Amino acid sequence: MWKTSGHVFTELRGDALTKHNEDFPGHTNGLVKLTPGGWLLPIDYENIADDITETKYKKTDVVVMSYPMSGATCVQEMIWTMRNNPDLNNPKASLDLNFRVPHLEGDVVMSSKRYPALSDDCETKQMFRSRCPVSEDDESMYLQIAHECPDPRTIKTHFPFSLLCPDLLTDAKVVYVLRNPKDVCCSFYHHSRLTKGMDFTHTLDQFVQYFISDNLMYGSYWQHIKEAWMKKDHPAFHVIYYEELLSDPLWEVKRLNFFLGTNLTDDQMPGIAQHCNFEAMKQRGVVPLGYAPDQIVQPVMKRDGGFYREGKVGTWRTRLNKSQATQIDMWTKANTKCLDDLKLYYDPIIPKRFTFEFTDTDPVLKGSKKSNRW
Repeated sequence: MWKTSGHVFTELRGDALTKHNEDFPGHTNGLVKLTPGGWLLPIDYENIADDITETKYKKTDVVVMSYPMSGATCVQEMIWTMRNNPDLNNPKASLDLNFRVPHLEGDVVMSSKRYPALSDDCETKQMFRSRCPVSEDDESMYLQIAHECPDPRTIKTHFPFSLLCPDLLTDAKVVYVLRNPKDVCCSFYHHSRLTKGMDFTHTLDQFVQYFISDNLMYGSYWQHIKEAWMKKDHPAFHVIYYEELLSDPLWEVKRLNFFLGTNLTDDQMPGIAQHCNFEAMKQRGVVPLGYAPDQIVQPVMKRDGGFYREGKVGTWRTRLNKSQATQIDMWTKANTKCLDDLKLYYDPIIPKRFTFEFTDTDPVLKGSKKSNRW
């Protein structure tokens, strides 16, 4: 089946589907493989694929894009706060993150029958009715929430560029979040066991094989990055390395302030950096879709932790054995030959002190700006 994005959809059948259903019982409705790219998604994606590809964006929109488990949740909160709550006194900051920064493909993410059905009086349905009061169709509820989000919109997606509107970078700005593949793999393993929508039931060793064979939900880690890296010189494209964000969140706020043109003051930025760091968000319980108490596997949470665990770089060193780490290294080497300037941080970064001069290329803002690291 062809879709507007130009992809062919092939439903998984036979042994391939049986194996996935055994290892990921949360994939209840079937799966489709997309060509080109090899993206693997719940079959429910077919129903809204064209709607997502044809979603139109505005000049004031910011799309936070990443492969899963790369640190996008902290960046979502940071960008929304910078644009909507710079003085940390906006009462809307207490609203669910998924209402403030909607997940574009949330209807796909939440399609598993393992998730409890939403009651009419639940918070999500109330949010939907308040934002889309004239809608009579809640089949694409999360997509409608995204479309009707008030300006300035900040939207999250784990989809690659090829599944989104071709004019995305012409019409909006994209902040792409990157994290080293070893920590991504370990985090993805934990979350695949934690959420009922996946409920992975086997070992880390088996999960590593899924990861390096590009056979996890959403598909290939490297293909996702390769599509983004083709855009790296576009003026509407901005990269954040999760490891750099953990090392120096204030510096990343300053970089975003310049890229987004939010014109924050030197007094506002430290408070935003503190408000959006790992520990602060953990204390406030800011979580993405699929992590409500009735949507997670409680024994896994009690034994291994919930959405927030350590928030550190390099935890793969205590989780991956030598064979697993070597396999990921070999796979990484084979996939990074064409990725010039890509940085992979496998250990914590020591912040550097320096002064850096930004030269503005935005025609609306002229001149140059100087920003200190500290």
